[in-house]
Amino acid sequence: MMYVWKLHVVFPILSTIKIVLILTILGSYFLITKQRRRPDPGEPIMKLSLLIGLWAAFSIPFALYGALAFGEFKDGHARLVLYLAIIIGSIRTPSDVQFLMRVTIIGGLLYTFQAIRFGAVVGGFGAYDANDLGTVIVATVPFIIGVWNKKGNLLLNLALVAGVFLMLFSLFNGGSRAGFLALLVGGIYLIFFVSSIKKSLRIGMVAVGFVALMTLASAEYLEDIKSLTDVGSDYNTSAESGRIEIWKRGFGYMMQRPIAGVGLANFPVAEGTLSDAVKNKAVGVGFKWSAAHNSFVQIGVELGVPGLLFFLTRQGAAMVILHRIAGRARKSKNHEVRRIAQAISCALVAFTFAALFVSHAYTGGLYLLLGLAAGLAATQKGAPKFAANRKVSVAAGRKMGLPPLPVGGQLAMPRQTGTR
Repeated sequence: MMYVWKLHVVFPILSTIKIVLILTILGSYFLITKQRRRPDPGEPIMKLSLLIGLWAAFSIPFALYGALAFGEFKDGHARLVLYLAIIIGSIRTPSDVQFLMRVTIIGGLLYTFQAIRFGAVVGGFGAYDANDLGTVIVATVPFIIGVWNKKGNLLLNLALVAGVFLMLFSLFNGGSRAGFLALLVGGIYLIFFVSSIKKSLRIGMVAVGFVALMTLASAEYLEDIKSLTDVGSDYNTSAESGRIEIWKRGFGYMMQRPIAGVGLANFPVAEGTLSDAVKNKAVGVGFKWSAAHNSFVQIGVELGVPGLLFFLTRQGAAMVILHRIAGRARKSKNHEVRRIAQAISCALVAFTFAALFVSHAYTGGLYLLLGLAAGLAATQKGAPKFAANRKVSVAAGRKMGLPPLPVGGQLAMPRQTGTR
């Protein structure tokens, strides 16, 4: 909740008691000392995240503003890698993945409740502006696919529905066109690729989302959506401070410093020091030091071409891993795991599209999705060994930490219940 929804910002009491520090210490303690599976550094998602972290550290001496890059690495990036490791290490069964997804939805409920309570939905609230908030929302809403259980606890189901409802309300009134487009892309992915639920239900879910848009969105937001059809008059395509011009300049920065980049958090510094637009300005004429407004441009400029390649490879690896999990679950008729994997895939697709318009190359929302994907994959590695009435060798049993029971050289495995 803290790394994704930043509840310590919107609930000041949590910041006062240093809740983020406390939870990080506790998570690290349990990861190191308790009998839990530790993240495998050779696992693709973890390995690529470590590579990005190491490259970020390598780039610090070459940064435009070294102190800024070091501070971002120490206080931001290093903690995200630790956060990723804690997520992966805390997952032992698919039920743990569902638990984390439910917690994230409840976090969205609390955050958006506070935003609505203080009348701060429009333009963003707390730690997020409108587009940042929209990105986190579109990466959270698909979780409902993986956790919904009509036979589950009624109060929990109501809380999950309320969380999704409030998040959509905040999105449709916050002014984020990027969030709307990402939600649309997620809806298309849901209809055509989330095969773990009936197609009629998928279409129905998208239809409900459309009805929610038309009933919950403000008139101003609907006008903003309509303006997407008139690309030529949008400031993002023509103004010097618009996204297209920023991305063009960003590509130039990346070509100027293709190996180490300009350093973590140094994109705005590059805008103010490397940009031809600054050099061509008359003395006394100001120029905005903009953020990248694109996660791929952000990491390509800040960590160079190698950082961008690591980032793209990690995103692709996560999608491939989730696709394989869903495929194997379909063959083994494990509908629950298949649904969870496709819910994370849908969230990752929506996030990746939204990332085209925001600087979220290193954020808690992305690392949560990656952690869930890697954690779910780890739960499936030994799954065939625990099939009902399956027999395995004594050596295999010892490898899994089971006591040796020399009954004809075999170990009879009990039926897996899925309980913790």
